[in-house]
Amino acid sequence: MSKKNILIFIYCLAAVFSFFAGVVLAGDNRLPVLLTSTAGFLLFAAAGFKFRREFIKERIGREEQLYSVVSNSGAVFFMADTHGGLIYADNGCRSLEKKISPDCSTSEFSSIFPYLHEESKFISLREQLGSEGGVCRFETEHDCPTGQRIVLSHTLQELYAPDGCVCALAGTIRDISVLREAQDALAKEGRYFDAVLDGVEEAVFVYDLEGNLLKVNKRVADFAGTGDPELCRGINLHNYLAPHVSDAAMQGVRDIIGSGKDCCLQIPVTNSSGEKVLLDVRNYLCRDESGNPEAIVGFARRASKQTEHHETDIVKGDSSMMQILCHELRTPLAGIIGSLHVLDTKVHDPEAKEYIQKCVVSVERFKNVVNSSLKGLAGSPDEAEKESLDPAACFGKAVELFLPAASIQNRNITLSIGSGLPEAVFCRRNSLPQALFSLINKGLEFFPDSDISAGVKMCAAFEGCPSIAFYVSGYRHNASTEDNIYVESLENAAGTIGAELYFEPGATTEFGFKIPVAPDGSNKAKDIESVQDLRIMLAEDDISSQVFMRRKLESWGHMVRTASTGVEVINYMKEHEYDLVLMDLQMPEMNGFDAIASIRECESPRNRIPIIVMSAYGRESDFERMSDLGVDDYIVKPVSTDDLEKALERLVSLGRL
Repeated sequence: MSKKNILIFIYCLAAVFSFFAGVVLAGDNRLPVLLTSTAGFLLFAAAGFKFRREFIKERIGREEQLYSVVSNSGAVFFMADTHGGLIYADNGCRSLEKKISPDCSTSEFSSIFPYLHEESKFISLREQLGSEGGVCRFETEHDCPTGQRIVLSHTLQELYAPDGCVCALAGTIRDISVLREAQDALAKEGRYFDAVLDGVEEAVFVYDLEGNLLKVNKRVADFAGTGDPELCRGINLHNYLAPHVSDAAMQGVRDIIGSGKDCCLQIPVTNSSGEKVLLDVRNYLCRDESGNPEAIVGFARRASKQTEHHETDIVKGDSSMMQILCHELRTPLAGIIGSLHVLDTKVHDPEAKEYIQKCVVSVERFKNVVNSSLKGLAGSPDEAEKESLDPAACFGKAVELFLPAASIQNRNITLSIGSGLPEAVFCRRNSLPQALFSLINKGLEFFPDSDISAGVKMCAAFEGCPSIAFYVSGYRHNASTEDNIYVESLENAAGTIGAELYFEPGATTEFGFKIPVAPDGSNKAKDIESVQDLRIMLAEDDISSQVFMRRKLESWGHMVRTASTGVEVINYMKEHEYDLVLMDLQMPEMNGFDAIASIRECESPRNRIPIIVMSAYGRESDFERMSDLGVDDYIVKPVSTDDLEKALERLVSLGRL
């Protein structure tokens, strides 16, 4: 027990003793009783006053300790009532107010608490507190008479009474001017660093221990064909380089981490123009403050001497087995993409649709990686080579891909196999399954509220030969031949197998495509005049797709200029004239639709440049917008050589090229 508490206890004992003595020892004499009672009362009062003073002193001491902790944290503290009246402001508030406005009264605090003095601002602040769970944070900037600019960080929260109602507001203010200056200085250093990187002759890149690019300079971006270093951020080496080359690069990373020694090697790569280049690459290990491996810093330049190098050969098995493996890996990916597109038409929540679109893009990119990786594994088969396919079995597999998506919508897809079908038809490899996939996907979109039937049957002669019809049918109000949203997207797929589209409206609408079956067991192929010597603007933000398409177009004799954003397309077309634009829809900065609109605004009706859209999306709204913008053709992504070639041939046959 402290000395102060002992003294209060003695006061209380003395008071009790005085009362007891006055009552027991005084007898009939009232004067001693009165005196001792008065003395006891005074002693009790002194003890109570002493106790109250010590209690208040202790509470004030605790409050001072609390305010000291707040002030030592770099913050000032204040409280206000629910109407904006200031209840308490510590000394730090006064110092801060004086610093910002030396001539103003520190009792008003109009500079650091402007929202407490204006009713509209205070009402807005209370609404913000209600929407953010009772706590809000914001920043204000102030110009001092000394010329210094002060940035204040405010934190305000509601205080609640025992009944749960808001009884007051408490807040802290921190001067974060030094922090803001440090952030500005750091940003300035970053700009200087970028200028240095872009000024050196070498390609400079930084990637983490998993092979993901963290930062590159302008030379790396130009080499990749993007032009913007930020677009390369996050790309993995496995997507940027050939599989066996990236494996060698990652093995070098593991060697650097294990030995701690720098690594020099030569890597064969292909730039965005399709040119094969041998690079001298130097890798250096970057460690964190604890000395642990953190990242790899690399420098690359063209090898001064093209030394002999031997790329790792891929061990190839039976060609037919490899092609079957490739097809089986691609098919489920196509099923996922189709199911996501169907789900996108049924979901109305904007946030959910955004996640669906992200999933589609991710799966598309993954499929591109699979296609690129399996291309070498399966060899490079002749796309014109035909193989024997069972029409009923092919359509059955295509229907199975869509059954999960249809069941989610409480819809059913029935398979109808007609009589008299041949055991096999001869089509280009993988083209028939892709066309059937596109047909069913469009069927689900065209008949949004009904079950559909997917079938194959013999039909009337087409091009003088017996023909097979692959179709989907369902019930839809007001269906007509003008309602042909399926034509543009199916035309490319059907064209690769020499098929003809057809549409039969009625109570039960049916559409699909017909394939001629030649007597000799093979389908007829059309000979169309090839196209050469075009100046083509290729807008594609995916590096691997850009490289593939540019290489293919240049091998056909065309001149190709690549762009990764819609803004780049507009700028390049102001500098030079082009015969054709191949436009991706999903691009950063400016999407394909906006870029096409800008192109159409700047050209005359008599001098319209043909535009072919490339997109993985095939929604009705997209086709309507393409039609309004005067798009000449549409290719489904990922773009195949056949689709690209036939799109060019169609424009030639229409006299647009």
